Amino acid sequence: MIARLLDFYQGPYEGSPGESEHFNGPVLHIFERDQLLLSMQITAEALQKNELSVDMMTVYEWLWHRGLEFIERENITAATVVIITDRDIEKDEIITDYRTLAFRR
Repeated sequence: MIARLLDFYQGPYEGSPGESEHFNGPVLHIFERDQLLLSMQITAEALQKNELSVDMMTVYEWLWHRGLEFIERENITAATVVIITDRDIEKDEIITDYRTLAFRR
């Protein structure tokens, strides 16, 4: 299923973090047919957490794959924002339910 998703969705696989005056970490956007479908955001604190084995060079790939999993699992069809904090990570995995992450403000 991931192969089909990779053919269907597009987005920055690597690159500079999205700029936001209200957010302090990397942001990755996934688009479907030129429309924003998912914004994956991870805080700087989560990125620095010892249990997460990604850094600024690999975080976008990590976010990309987790974002595709979220799109598939939750059948995302409208623009959604996912915010991952340090309390949501354990041993390289997101332990908080994706729906909670998506609707957290």
